Amino acid sequence: VSGVSSGAFMAIQHHVSYNKDVVGVGAIAGGPFFCAQDKVEIALHACMSAPEFISVAELVTITYATYTTTRTIDNPSYTKGDKIWLFSGVQDKKVKPAVVVKTFSYYSALGAEDSDIELRDDIQAAHAMVTDKYGNNCNYFGSPYIDNCNFDAAGHMLQHFYNGKLKPRVEANKTFIVKFSQSQYIPSAINASLYGLADVGYAYVPLNCQGKMKNCDFHVAYHGCLQAFENVNTTFVENAGYNEWGEANNIIILYPQAASNAFNPESCWDWWGYTGPGYASKVGLQLSIIGEMMEDFMSRD
Repeated sequence: VSGVSSGAFMAIQHHVSYNKDVVGVGAIAGGPFFCAQDKVEIALHACMSAPEFISVAELVTITYATYTTTRTIDNPSYTKGDKIWLFSGVQDKKVKPAVVVKTFSYYSALGAEDSDIELRDDIQAAHAMVTDKYGNNCNYFGSPYIDNCNFDAAGHMLQHFYNGKLKPRVEANKTFIVKFSQSQYIPSAINASLYGLADVGYAYVPLNCQGKMKNCDFHVAYHGCLQAFENVNTTFVENAGYNEWGEANNIIILYPQAASNAFNPESCWDWWGYTGPGYASKVGLQLSIIGEMMEDFMSRD
C-alpha cells in the first residue's frame, strides 16, 4: 500500500491495521499511525507543521494497546520484515519533513529493521506526488499535485518492496484502467458520501492479469487531498507512475476514491476522525470497505 499526503496517512493506517497481510508501505508526506488521535486540531498542527509535538513513544503505546484491548488492528509484531519507503520533499511546506522523520522513528520503535526502511528526503520537491515524466515544476504546489522532479517515486518505492528485483517499467495501456463500483461494498441504507467515499473507484489491470487476477500481486495507491476523481478526473490514476511498473511486473494497482462531504471538503482520506473514532482501524468506515474491496479483487479469477 502507498499514498501521498492524506493518502500517505491512510496507507500507514492500512498497513498497521492489516499488518498480517501487507508486506510493504510507501508514504509520501505522511506521519505516524494515529498521529491526529481523533482530533482535527492535532492533525492540522502537530502532524503537519509542528512535529516537535508528536510523541512517538505515545503513539507506539497506543498501537500496542489498540491491538491488545480491541483486536481492531493486527499484531504490531508483524511489522518486522515489512518494507517501508518514506519520502519528504525538501520544499514541502504543507507536511514538514520532520513529520516524516517521526514516521521513520515510529516504525523503528514498532520493530521494523532499519535496513528495511528507506527515507528519501533529498529531492527538491514540494507537497506532491513526484514523478520523472509528468506534472508541474518540481517546486510547484498546486493542482493536480503531481510534480515532475526527474525522480520516479513509484518506481523507487516498488523496487524497495521487491528488493530491486522488478523488471523495468513498460508503457501502460490506458484501456486497462477499469472503473468499478465502490458503493457495492457499502450497506445499502448508507449514502457513500457519509463514508467520504466516491461511488466509483479505479484499478489498473495489466494484460497478464486480465481473467486471472488471483495470479497477480496487488498494490493499493491512495491519492491525496484534492486528487480524487471529483477534483482531477483520472489524472492521478493515469499519471502517478504506478501503472507502468504494474504492467511490467503483473501488479494490479487499486485506486480507491475518496469524496468530499461537509466534514471533508477537499476529498481527503480520513486520518483525523471525520468518519468516527475507529477511523484508523479495521472497524473504520473507510478501511473496512477497502478491506472488502481487496478481498474481492484478490479472489477473482
